[in-house]
Amino acid sequence: MNYLLKKQLNQISFVTRVCDDIIYYKSKKGIFESVNLRNDNTEPICDNAFTATFFENYINVTTRKKDNQVDELMVYDVQRNKIVGCAKEISSFFSVNKSPCEILYSKKENDVFGIYCHNWCENKTAFIMPGKLLTFPVYIEPLLISKSGTPPFPEYLVAYDLMHHTIAWQYDCREVGKHYDFMRRQWLQGRVVKMTADTRTVLLLVATKVICLDTFKGTVNWIFENQKGLDIKMTYLETTGEVLVFDSTYFYILDRLSGQVLRSSDNLKPELAKYAISGASYPTPVITESYIYVTFCSERKIAVFDKYNFSIVHVIEINSVDRPAQSDPPIVLDNMVIQLTMDDILHIYEKV
Repeated sequence: MNYLLKKQLNQISFVTRVCDDIIYYKSKKGIFESVNLRNDNTEPICDNAFTATFFENYINVTTRKKDNQVDELMVYDVQRNKIVGCAKEISSFFSVNKSPCEILYSKKENDVFGIYCHNWCENKTAFIMPGKLLTFPVYIEPLLISKSGTPPFPEYLVAYDLMHHTIAWQYDCREVGKHYDFMRRQWLQGRVVKMTADTRTVLLLVATKVICLDTFKGTVNWIFENQKGLDIKMTYLETTGEVLVFDSTYFYILDRLSGQVLRSSDNLKPELAKYAISGASYPTPVITESYIYVTFCSERKIAVFDKYNFSIVHVIEINSVDRPAQSDPPIVLDNMVIQLTMDDILHIYEKV
């Protein structure tokens, strides 16, 4: 295995999607645009972009005015290469698709937050029920699952039943996620750091714990706790049902349904030391069918681990003045690895 630097793109804020050698991203100028890696052709999509998410063949781009208020949500079709719809009614930075045409969002009316559904194909908006969405909600029919509480790390998870217009369940992370912060030397209440859901389970990352809930009941299936009391990163591979947990010195691969530890590594410090990696700062790892990719920020290196014996099989050196941020994991494709650094440079490495 070997990766070589193919290209660097400047003035990049974030990447939303990569498909067919086309990268869709927001530039530092606030323009949402695409670049074709085969011919370097760059196409602007819309100005004043703020956030962007994708659903099937569509990208939803939220635009923002100078007063920091939401202007509208633009719907871009990647196959037809054009904007096919927009919704000025969506006055929220956080939304999720119910279908290609239907977008769920929340807004405040008369001091009360409500959940709405806007159909941009028919230009219709319907009120569903009271409720408020925070970052990266998930729709699992008929449930709309969202973080709830105080941003940026809210204390609750709530599932809105859009069919019956009621709250199906709510999960309080404050007590179950209580942990000791060694830096502050005090106990802290649990807060939702990350959430992912499918038709069977909901995974919550709460500091030192991964909590698995039943999607439709909200009951606890299992809890994995880092016995060393260290904060952990968690990710999930849908094709295999594997949950990866990493605490800078150990990998744990869990079964999503049972919580059973399928495999775990020995202490990784000796392996990391071979490549002059301390492992102190890193974003969420990426797990594939065969490998685990971890970006180590301070060292400006991406280590590629064998998923089964946890040995390092390759290290990508990031030639950058600034380091990657802990909020920017690598993007791993079949033949490429893409990494953003804090100097707004997107580094594109090709497998050779």
